[in-house]
Amino acid sequence: MATKSFLKEVVIRDSRLANQFVDALSKSAEKAAKGMHKQEPMELSRMNTELKGEDIKNFFGVK
Repeated sequence: MATKSFLKEVVIRDSRLANQFVDALSKSAEKAAKGMHKQEPMELSRMNTELKGEDIKNFFGVK
């Protein structure tokens, strides 16, 4: 997911749409908590390495 897409400010002016949005987030959180989201196995086409903490800063050259 691109960083710009989830850092963008969104203004919902219609209260009906705001309520629908909150309901959708709540339902999604409930499903996630119950483990109802299907996770299908996937095959990766490239090697990968998980980076955590300081490794992320080092990867991007942040000092």
